[in-house]
Amino acid sequence: MSKKGPSRIKTHHYLLLAIKYELIVIKEVFLEQKLLVTVLFAGLFAFFYLIGHMSSKDINLVADEKGSSWHQIAENNRKYVEANGFKYTIRSSGGTLENAKLLNDPSSGVNVAFLIPGALDPEINKSFYSLGSIDYEPVWIFYRKGLGNLTSLQELAKHRIGVGPTLSGRYVVTDKIFSLNKVEIKNNPNFIPNKLGNQLEDFNTGKLDALIFIGQAYDTNVRKLARNPNFKLFDFEEADAYTKNIPFLQKVVVPSGSFDIAEHIPSKTLSLIAITTSLAVRKDTDPDVQLAILMAIKDAERGSDNLFFAKRNEFPTYMDPLIEISPVAKRFYDFGPPALLNYFAFWTATLIDRFSVLLLAMLTIIFPLKELVGHLKKIRSVIHEHDHYAELIDINRQVTTSDLSIEDLESILERLKQINEKRANEKIKVGKETRYFSLSETIGMLQDKIEKQLLAKINTGRGA
Repeated sequence: MSKKGPSRIKTHHYLLLAIKYELIVIKEVFLEQKLLVTVLFAGLFAFFYLIGHMSSKDINLVADEKGSSWHQIAENNRKYVEANGFKYTIRSSGGTLENAKLLNDPSSGVNVAFLIPGALDPEINKSFYSLGSIDYEPVWIFYRKGLGNLTSLQELAKHRIGVGPTLSGRYVVTDKIFSLNKVEIKNNPNFIPNKLGNQLEDFNTGKLDALIFIGQAYDTNVRKLARNPNFKLFDFEEADAYTKNIPFLQKVVVPSGSFDIAEHIPSKTLSLIAITTSLAVRKDTDPDVQLAILMAIKDAERGSDNLFFAKRNEFPTYMDPLIEISPVAKRFYDFGPPALLNYFAFWTATLIDRFSVLLLAMLTIIFPLKELVGHLKKIRSVIHEHDHYAELIDINRQVTTSDLSIEDLESILERLKQINEKRANEKIKVGKETRYFSLSETIGMLQDKIEKQLLAKINTGRGA
């Protein structure tokens, strides 16, 4: 015990000295290069500050007319994005074609839009990134019971039908599904385009025989029309066939009694065709805006009780490939939200996450620099000692090859004594012991060699 104790104390003391010395070295280098270090840290601070404030905090989303499903979904996102410091604006429009036009126009200020990709020109779809689909929205066709039990769209086309404005996805989707039934709706007097609000009034007052619109199952308009005993909901018995012919459509089922079990609404299970609404952004949209929208949809969907066709955590998801997926959304779906959001505020987390590669690169530079700084004194010490070694080599060469006088030998001995005294007064740095004793040993060997020559000259009487 008595032997191990002191050894441990000495080892511990030596380790503390080594750490202390390294810290002193770093401090000295920082003090010597304080201007460079100040500029470096100021530059890094300014860089990250500017990057953080260059991110756009404005979300200008274009949905549909007020009261529509898209407008309600947009409102559901408000809580999350505003809580995280974004300025959030929802704009109304005439539908997906107008939305695409606004999104494609940088001067409009719109950077996020609800779209039905299948209703758009494939060329304009190339201008956007998709953040994914957010819900199933069926094509609802309500008609008057007095028309009988309609089983085909060809029969329905003989009556007055309210369809969406010509710049709306509702109109384009209606055109596609009727075209499959060899019915053209353009310039057809039976198909009356208008805003949904106006058409609901016309349908209720008898000016329209049928109404076609797109919306979620919990849309208040859907529930009101489904409860009205004067109206019936069209059953797409060939829904599977429609999905084969129009790829962006999905088949969904409304179970019997699912709107109201007590009242048995609907009275039978119905098949419908549905779109999956996509959220799109311009390709230059700030990544933070894209992530905030995705997080807002996920947050709203997680806390929503209004899930009818979708399963919990099914949306958002990338289902419609007609618009290329955003790199931000791809990473979100592949790896989930940045883990840093669990520990930091949104802006801090996204800044660190976005520049994590840069930070790793900086660390790969900083650690080698630290090693260089830690051994800078060692390098300087070697350079300093090189002068002594060079002088000792020169002295050894003189002593070996020349017949020096007693005065010369005494002068050299005096010089070696000065070097030795200077070395003796120096503080031995931790880790420099070997080099210290190596130089001292070299000086001692030369002193012995010179003293022997000096003694021989004195004994033989040969001097100056």
